[in-house]
Amino acid sequence: MAALCAAKNKDGSACKVRATRVDMCVFHDPALEQTRRDGSRRGGKGKSKRARAERTVVTYGAKDAQTILSTALRDVVARTLDVGTGVAIASMCRALVVIADEAETAAKIAELQARLDAQAKDTP
Repeated sequence: MAALCAAKNKDGSACKVRATRVDMCVFHDPALEQTRRDGSRRGGKGKSKRARAERTVVTYGAKDAQTILSTALRDVVARTLDVGTGVAIASMCRALVVIADEAETAAKIAELQARLDAQAKDTP
């Protein structure tokens, strides 16, 4: 049987966790202090609302929208999907494509602005 940690808990009682290094557990080993802090920080960030939302968000591109829309159209024509649902899908796919186009345009504008700024610095 492996030895138990030689450290004491905050309340003064003996630690009952198995020692993994030297004679201390991972919770009491001073050499692992930074590792524990890093893990705690990552764990805290992983539990944030933003992190949880990012794990549940599904990102679709224009190609995905085309596939979804084609499938919906086929199903509406086959009468396995009602027209109202097909219209809703088409509307969302259109919005997705518009957002993607706007993001692409914004990136191009930022690139052009950076070029203009660089040229302005080079011009005496």
